[in-house]
Amino acid sequence: MAKYTIYKAPGWHGDPTDPIIRETDDEREAAMRAGCRIDIKMPGGSNKFDAYAKDEDGNEVARIESYRCDVCGEIVEWGEGPAGGYNGRLLDSPGSVEKHLVTWLCDGCAETYEEENIGDKR
Repeated sequence: MAKYTIYKAPGWHGDPTDPIIRETDDEREAAMRAGCRIDIKMPGGSNKFDAYAKDEDGNEVARIESYRCDVCGEIVEWGEGPAGGYNGRLLDSPGSVEKHLVTWLCDGCAETYEEENIGDKR
């Protein structure tokens, strides 16, 4: 039996109970998914998180703030936050572009983003 269960948070679905997203034995994985910021892609004042996690005793797992890279799909610890790209170019100020139009990147993907997207018109 898995030690940690990750649930979809209230308000993000039409179900009367919070559906299970995933079960895992890895506390860090549960904490990172629960702390995955979704507000970087959504316009307006949305909630930061769309999930939470509990251990096998029903205690909520402390979130580790993170984000999902739009290129590789990995969940990455927040740190200084993701790099932002638009039209194949990295942005100096990603906050100056509507956030749902920005490609949010982890450090590894940001290193090659411009090279791989020359002429990209996203």
